Formats: sequence, C-alpha cells, structure tokens
Amino acid sequence: MALEKFLKSVEPRDVITFVLFTATWCRRCQPIKEAFAKSAESNHDALIQFILLDVDDDGEVVEYCSVNVLPTIQIWSQRSLLDEKVCDSIEVYDKTIRRFHAERLRCASDEMTCSEDF
Repeated sequence: MALEKFLKSVEPRDVITFVLFTATWCRRCQPIKEAFAKSAESNHDALIQFILLDVDDDGEVVEYCSVNVLPTIQIWSQRSLLDEKVCDSIEVYDKTIRRFHAERLRCASDEMTCSEDF
C-alpha cells in the first residue's frame, strides 16, 4: 500500500482504523493475522475498518508509522495514531480490539461528548 493511500484510509473523522503490521516469516504474527482476518470479516460497523500490512511489501508505510516490532497493531483516526500495541498474544489483540470497538460504540451513541476524541 502506498503511503498516500494509507493516509487517505486513516483520514475520515468518524472512522477508527485498525492497522496490523505483520510479515510472512514472523511466526508470532500468524495467529494474530488469523484473528485480525476474522475480526475484519465479522465487522459490520461502517465506522471501523481493518488494514493488514506486510512489512516486506509496505516499507514506506512501515517507516512512516515507525513500526519496529512484529506483530504490531496501531489504531488510527483522522490521520492521528490513537494507540499502538505489540500483539504478542491473542489476549492482547482481543483486548485492544474490544476496547476501541466499545469506545466507538459509546461515541456513536453520545456524539456530542466524543466528537473531539474521534
């Protein structure tokens, strides 16, 4: 993915974007990558999107995002990095996804107080 396309993807104001950085050679990445794919597939919220990036194919984005450890998940909105976690276990991944998904749902029901957060 080109950097310009990535920045357009994480630009929308009301959308939370989960970005997972992995590599085909990274053993720790594989279970997280599978969980990420399931999350993306089961997602029915138009205000949440998932982007999977391979560090070997998307070097410009990896450099821009300062990713140094795999697997890393970053949460973006309005071209701003909201959070970053090294997801070395399914538990860390699940907790991160659930937290931001719950926050998105809270904000959707209370737009006035959350509009500055997202």
